[in-house]
Amino acid sequence: MSFFSILIALMLEQVHPIGPHHPIRVWVTDFIVYVRTSCDAGRHSQAVLIWSLTLLVPCLVVVLVQWALHIFLGWPAVVVWNIVILHFTLGFRQFSFHLTGIRKALDNADEGLAYQLLAAWRYLEARKLAHAPVHHQVMETSVLAAHHSVFGVFFWYAVLASLGLGPAGAVMYRFSELTYRLCGRVNNQSPHTSAPVRDFSTKIWGMIDWVPVRMTAISFAMVGNFEEVIDKWRGVRDQHITDLVAMNETLLLSTALAAINISPAGPQSAAVVRGGEQTEFGATEQFTDSRIQSDGDVSGNQLTSNVATAALNQLVGLVWRSVLLWLLLLALLSAANLLG
Repeated sequence: MSFFSILIALMLEQVHPIGPHHPIRVWVTDFIVYVRTSCDAGRHSQAVLIWSLTLLVPCLVVVLVQWALHIFLGWPAVVVWNIVILHFTLGFRQFSFHLTGIRKALDNADEGLAYQLLAAWRYLEARKLAHAPVHHQVMETSVLAAHHSVFGVFFWYAVLASLGLGPAGAVMYRFSELTYRLCGRVNNQSPHTSAPVRDFSTKIWGMIDWVPVRMTAISFAMVGNFEEVIDKWRGVRDQHITDLVAMNETLLLSTALAAINISPAGPQSAAVVRGGEQTEFGATEQFTDSRIQSDGDVSGNQLTSNVATAALNQLVGLVWRSVLLWLLLLALLSAANLLG
């Protein structure tokens, strides 16, 4: 049932994606912001209360609805409930839609439009973006969005599905990510959040995302450059990063680049000359800007756009292959469960 629920939810999202301005998504965001503003008075106990209300209560509601559907309508209604929850929590189109627009802008060598689209994706003003090549920032945002919208949901849904609580796992992960984004990160979305709430949000989110990040990194290794991914994984581990969220994001971003043979210095192309400009990458890792030498009648900007587009295409291919790998593993587990 888990495999078919995820498969149908992914197919449904391709036809009818749920955008960020959907009434249910807006209501969920408003609910978390309301809980934060109502309960945050700068104490650790209140941070625990905020996470209990924004995480445990939604999961409990989902479980109670599932049990009621099973008792009164039977398993077909439970399957439909699983598909509905996954449709609202899985979000492959949530990042591919933005990425497609940015890729088109880069194809037209319009970096100004690409920066504007990226800023809209990150819910920032364009002037607040780091002064770094746009495709570097797009790749970073895309990897994190793919993991949060797809692979993390996959993992917790599959884990709790073995206990008959699959929808609760999907809701737990997405509400955790959203609560961290609205309460934990120090940015324009949570300017009035107290330090205890931010610290507790960061700690809990890092723990919830710890295993899914590593499962995603393993899938990148399986469908990409295995040796490079493992080598990069060891390098990140040796950095001894104490912040769990920073460690998770650095590991995820580093292994994703390694899987598609892109070093922290930029795309591996004969036209690349490694420079010295640095940009923030995750929490700790930095990589240099790609400087493209013009050749013949083709401008340097156009070559830069071509290399950037090729790198983004490789990243999209990596995500699709990883999704297929997860679906295959889930199908095998479902088949083994039925036969057993």
